[in-house]
Amino acid sequence: MTSTVLDHTTRPTRPCAPRRAVRAQEPTPVPRLTRRGRFVVVVAVLLATFGAFTLRGAPAASTDVVYHPKTATVVVSPGETVWDIANRVAPHSDIRTTVAQIEELNSLSDPGAIRIGQPLSVPVG
Repeated sequence: MTSTVLDHTTRPTRPCAPRRAVRAQEPTPVPRLTRRGRFVVVVAVLLATFGAFTLRGAPAASTDVVYHPKTATVVVSPGETVWDIANRVAPHSDIRTTVAQIEELNSLSDPGAIRIGQPLSVPVG
């Protein structure tokens, strides 16, 4: 019998596969969402936006102060229109605004439906 002596300084070699050329890694494609997935994403974004706006705003403080504009009472003269009255009580302001205020103060649906002697509330100032 023959004895085999192993040398610890050398390692046995095994055949290696030839090295491949290393290519640059291609970026991973972005996953495409299904129709349902897009719907879920849109709903989630809308809910987050709604929640942010809801939580951001503070509740409005309620006051017991009611705004009543200062008014005076004018009696309609013969041949006078709401436009004439508006021009008389506020000559330096926009007549259209004054007419609208008179209509609102007196609940006039038709400004031509005023009568002679009818008292009208008009804004002062």
